[in-house]
Amino acid sequence: MLSVAEIRKANEELARQINDEARRDPTSPYAGKFVGIANGQVVAVGDNWDQMGRRLRVAEPDPAKTLCLEAGGDGGAAEEFWLTPQQEERLSRFSEVRKINEDLARKINAEARRDPTSPYAGKIVGIANGQVVVVADDWDEVRRRLDEVEPEPLKCFCVEASVDYDQVYEIGEFF
Repeated sequence: MLSVAEIRKANEELARQINDEARRDPTSPYAGKFVGIANGQVVAVGDNWDQMGRRLRVAEPDPAKTLCLEAGGDGGAAEEFWLTPQQEERLSRFSEVRKINEDLARKINAEARRDPTSPYAGKIVGIANGQVVVVADDWDEVRRRLDEVEPEPLKCFCVEASVDYDQVYEIGEFF
C-alpha cells in the first residue's frame, strides 16, 4: 500500500509525462484534454473539467489521491485536489457514513453487474445516510433528489450501477 506522499509523487510524475507528450505531439490522445489521475494512473479524460471530474470522483473518491491537468495547456499546470486541515477534519466527521454509503454502493453495483434484471442495472443510484433514496437515468435527477433528502454532500454517495470501476474510461472522441 502506497502512502499519500508516494501516490502524490506518482501522480505528479505521470502528469509531467502526459503534459510533455501533449506538448510534443498534438495528435496525442491527451492533447488539449482534461486528464484525471488517481493512484498513479490515468482514470479519466474529458473535453472539460466537469466531464473529467465526475469520472475521477467515481474512480477515486479520496481527493488526496487525485490530480487533474489540462494536457498541453498554458504551463500545463496540474491542479491537485488536496484538502485543507479544516476540510480533512470535516471529512473525518462523516467517514463512518461515507463507509456505509460506499459499502452499499459496492453491493448495488455487484448486484447490477451480476444480474441484468436488477432494478439498479444501468441506472444511477443515489445513496444518503446508508439508504437508497433515488434510482434514475440521469445525474441531474439524482443530484436534485439527494439535495432534497440530504443537504450535506458528505453524507451522500452515487454509483452508476453496472459500471466496471476497475476500467479506465476515456471521455470524448479523439481525432
